[in-house]
This record gives sequence, structure tokens and C-alpha cells, in this order.
Amino acid sequence: MKRLSAPQWENIKETFRPQRRIARLTLVGAVLYVLGLIIDRAFPDSLFGFVHNLGVILLLAGGVYYMFGAFLWLQRKLLWKVRNKLIVSYAFVGIVPLALLLVMIWLGAKLVFGQLGAVYLSSEIDRITDELEELNVALHLTQPRAEQKAFLSDALYERAIPADIRSRYADLEFHVFVEHEGKYAPLSLSEEKQLPAWIPRPRWRGVVMDNGAVYLRSVCFRESPLGNYATEFSLPLSQSTIDLLQQRTGIQILPLQLKIPAGSAARKPHLELEKSQSEQTSAFLSDAGSKLALRGIAWPSLLQSIDWQTGKNPLNVKGVVVLVSSFWNIYNHYFYDTGDFGRLILLVLGLVGAVCLVVEAFSVLLGLLIARSITASVHHLSSGAQSILVGDFGYRIKTRNRDELDHLGQTFNQMSASMQQLLLEVAEKERLEKEIEIAREVQAQLFPRYIPKTSGLELSGTCIPARTVSGDYYDFVAHSATVIDVIVSDISGKGISAALLMANLQSTIRSQASISRLKGEFSGGRADGADVCSIVQMINRQLYENTSPEKYATLFYGRYNSETCSLTYCNAGHNPPLLFNDGSVKRLEAGGTVVGLFDSSSYEQSQLILNRGNVLVFYTDGLTEAEDPHGEEFGEKRLVELIAANRSLSAEKLRLLLSDTVQGWTAGGEQYDDITIVVARVR
Repeated sequence: MKRLSAPQWENIKETFRPQRRIARLTLVGAVLYVLGLIIDRAFPDSLFGFVHNLGVILLLAGGVYYMFGAFLWLQRKLLWKVRNKLIVSYAFVGIVPLALLLVMIWLGAKLVFGQLGAVYLSSEIDRITDELEELNVALHLTQPRAEQKAFLSDALYERAIPADIRSRYADLEFHVFVEHEGKYAPLSLSEEKQLPAWIPRPRWRGVVMDNGAVYLRSVCFRESPLGNYATEFSLPLSQSTIDLLQQRTGIQILPLQLKIPAGSAARKPHLELEKSQSEQTSAFLSDAGSKLALRGIAWPSLLQSIDWQTGKNPLNVKGVVVLVSSFWNIYNHYFYDTGDFGRLILLVLGLVGAVCLVVEAFSVLLGLLIARSITASVHHLSSGAQSILVGDFGYRIKTRNRDELDHLGQTFNQMSASMQQLLLEVAEKERLEKEIEIAREVQAQLFPRYIPKTSGLELSGTCIPARTVSGDYYDFVAHSATVIDVIVSDISGKGISAALLMANLQSTIRSQASISRLKGEFSGGRADGADVCSIVQMINRQLYENTSPEKYATLFYGRYNSETCSLTYCNAGHNPPLLFNDGSVKRLEAGGTVVGLFDSSSYEQSQLILNRGNVLVFYTDGLTEAEDPHGEEFGEKRLVELIAANRSLSAEKLRLLLSDTVQGWTAGGEQYDDITIVVARVR
């Protein structure tokens, strides 16, 4: 780990050192508070217990101080503007009391109707348990003694219970228990549970918690010559039961915990117990939560239940439900007897409350409009001055010609408009320059970024634009290690339009060169000079079809084969390249007219055999037409003499010599045209 130097350590301490006395006291209070907690835990009731209390006092003092400081900072931040001061004053006078009143009304309605909804739900649960008890008692009374033996059979559930009860309570369970040695055991051998001893005789009903699940149960005891027995009706608080309660009361119920007993699967095949109990609970809670109607009154209610095994209230109450009660459901249940008179009273109260709200809203709105009219002009002028200060000259003040401040705002608008127009002109110029610079960078990628390695030929090239972008173009397209194309072109015009046409020409040449190479590969041979003329014709046709009539380009297309030392070329109206061979100069002129001007132009090609030491110089007219400060052109004669005197140099050095010489020739003057130089030397 790297150690901190002394200056770095001092800077850290200065950063975290409290600068004010109250900050130091607060820090001391925090330390004493922590220290007091440690002492109290290690040495309870020691003499140093006051350390904890002292720390609390210091922390409270520091907290009060910083809360007051935060309040002052917020006040300065919010109430600096006159408009904000007026708005805050209207808020405290009108809005805050109204908000408090609405909160009180909402809390009161929630308390009253929420509790009424809980009582309503509890009464419906009691009603169901009463129905279970009545069903149980009726079952005992309707069974004659002759059928008491049949009474102790499991088939009674299907035979004795009415069909409407079974359809209403889909999950209703029925059990028969027979007394044996003072205990009531289940009649069915497949069941293991017993009746708890705490259940009072002769009958009992209520809500119980059995094995983590909530049930509504009724138990009835009876004596008979065949033995004492008891019958039990049990309705679990399952989804169907909850749906029934919601249908009766209109109250949506969300059990916080719901557990369906596994034993009910054998008796009730319609219960979906394919999942585990935890998965059923999660799925039910998710579905119930998605159905809650938030427009009602949410109110928690503890479902009063007792433990089935012990008969006592459970320590952890799991029968907790959440009610979302509709106001009208509760009203219709408790105030049904009032009829139309109660509804009339509610309507009058609603209308009065609505009128009060409208008046309050209108008063607040009127106060805000008055505050706005008082401070709008000053605020706009202040905002305008701040905008000018930060350079935003597009800010305009809304005026209505009502007073002198509005007239001042109009004068401010005229001043900022003049300044903004000037800035827009400057920004537009900078934007154009930036776009041209981007175009220059893009165009630079179109020129060869490296020179292909070709045996027997040394190449070097450059383009010197007269403006930011160039209309000249040169390229090297290597087909193999022995065959390479050398292209030089000059687009008509200058600037952006010429640069765009140059990019189009580069794409066309590259595609035609690739097609030529593929033709050679498919035919089993290699690219040679046989199709140079056809390539130029295709370039001419595509430029003619894709450019305006006044756009054209001069083009020299040459293909060099190092195996045969031959150069096949076609010159389409371009400045003839210069071939230097043993002191003689030959101009490569064979070809035709410029490309892109005529649709059906014909071109011819020519072939030369080059010798070792031959020098080829390709150039555009910007080189020979370059003018010195006196207006004299550089000329082809000077170019030929310069190359002849230095043709022993390498291609790169000769190209640098030519570019330096022509730039020196135009020094102090303006370059009117793009200059492109390509030098090829046969090795």
C-alpha cells in the first residue's frame, strides 16, 4: 500500500477538520454517544453512564443548529424573488388550511368507514358460522334413530347435506368423530386428527387457526345407543370462501397469510393442490393484490380466531385481512333504512363541499394571477439580464403595451434581437467551416492511405487542395503483386460539389476495378490491360447517368504489369502524363474525351513497354497553371526541365521536390486550383 506524503496528509486533515465551533461540538457529541453505548454494553449501571447522555445532548444541540441553518438557507433560496414571497404567503393563507382540512376529512372517513367495513365483514363471517351450526343441528334432528348406524357413515355428506349448501360452500368439509375412552377419534381410518378436549358441549362454532390455516367450524355432540359421536362442518378460508364474502359484502379481501390444508385434497378433488402450499399462497396473494380497487377505503382488520388445538388465542395472529371497502357498499348496508332522505342529505353535503372547493380554488388562482401581474415585468427583465450575462441572446420578454415596464421590455427585445442576429451569422460561418473540415477529413480517407507493394515499380503521390476539400483524385488499385492500376483524375469545378463528385468517381472506379479483377479470376487468368478501355467506358456511362449535364471529369487510367514491364493506359481528356526514357520525353495522350459529358463516348487504349529507370509523372492542370505573385504560370516547360534534371531521384524524393518547387513558386500568392502529383519509377 502506497504511503501518503506529509503534504497529502495535511490536505486530507484540513478537508475533514470541522471549521466552526458548533461543528466541533457536534463531532464531540457523536464520539461521546458511541463511547457511551460501548460503556453501557460493557459495564451496565456504571458511573460513566452520563457519557451517553452528554453525547445525546450535544448531538441534539448540533442538530437543532443545523436544522435552523438549513431552514435559513432554504428561505434565502426560495424567497429571494418577490413572486415566490407572494406565492408562499398565499399558500400559507389559503392552500395549507385547505390541505389540512382535507386530510382531516380523509382520515375521519377512513377511520369511520374502514371500521364499519371491518364490522360488516365480521358480521358476514358470523353469519356463515351460524349457517354451519344450523346445518349441523338440523343434521342431527333430521336423522331418525333407525338410521343412526347409517349416520355414522362417510356417505352422509353426499346424501344429507342439501345441494344448495354444497354449491354455495364449495370447500365445505364434513367429519364424524366417535367417542372412545373419553376421546373423539375420526370415523374414517384415513384421517388421524382428533377433536380437541376444550370444545364445549353440546355444540360450538367459531373461527379457528388449525395447522397455520384459517377455518370456519361448527361442532355438535350427540349421545346414542350406538355410542357418543360428534359431527364437524369445516369451511376453510380459501379462495372460493373469500369470493363468496366479497360477493355478499362488496368488500375486497386480501389475506396476508393463507394456507390450504393438504388433507382436503383427498376429499375435495376440485381444490387445486398441484402446487406446494407456499406456491398457492404466493399465487393467491399476487392475484388478490392485482384486483384491489384503490378507489375505496383500505383498512386492516384482525380476524378474531383461536388455536384449534389449545382453544386459546394464538400468539402470532395469522388471520389478518385487508379490506378495500367502497363507500357506497358501507352506506347501503348501514343506512339502508333512511332511503331517499339519506341520499338527499349526502347530495346536499356533496354539493356544498364542491362549491367550497371551487371557491377556494378560484381564490387561490386569483391570488396567483395578481402576484404574477405585479412581478411579471420585473421578473422578465431580471431573467433577460441574466440570460444576456450568460450569452443567451434568444431570450424575449412578453409584453402587452400596458405600462412603462412593458415598453422597457420591448427595448430590451430589440437589443437582444440585434445581438442574436450577429451571433447567428458567426455561428453559421463556424458551422460551415466545421462541416468543410469534416468533409476534408472524410475525403482524406478516400486517397490511398498506403502505397501497395508492387514488384518493379516505385510509387509516390500527393494532393494539395486549393481549398479545404479537393476536386482532384488519384488512386492505386493493386490486383496482385505484379499488376497495379494507377488512376489520376480532375473533377470539373471546385469546393464541396467537386469533392462530392470525386467521392462518386472513387466509388465507381473501385467497383469497376474489382469487377475487372473478378472477371480475370473467373476466367482462369489474371487481370491484365485488356479491359482498361472498357473500364473507362463504364465509368463514363455511370457518371453521365448519375450527375448533372455540366459535370464531368478528366481521367487517366493506367495498368502496369511488372512481369511484362508493360503499361496499358487510356487518357480521357486528362493532362498527358510525362514518360522520361533515356533523356527523351513522351506524352501519354491516347484515349478519348472527358468522362461524364457524353453518353456514347468511345475510348481507345495504348500499351507501352517500360524499361528500368523510366520515370512517369502524372499531374493535374493545377501544377502547370500555378501562378506566382506576378501572375506568371509555372508551365509545362519548367516542369519537364525540373524532372529531367532530377530523374535519378527516387519517386518519393522527386515528388517532394516537385511539390516544394511549385509551392515555392506560388509563395505570397493565391493557389487557384488543386494540385495532384503522382510519380512512378521503374526499378
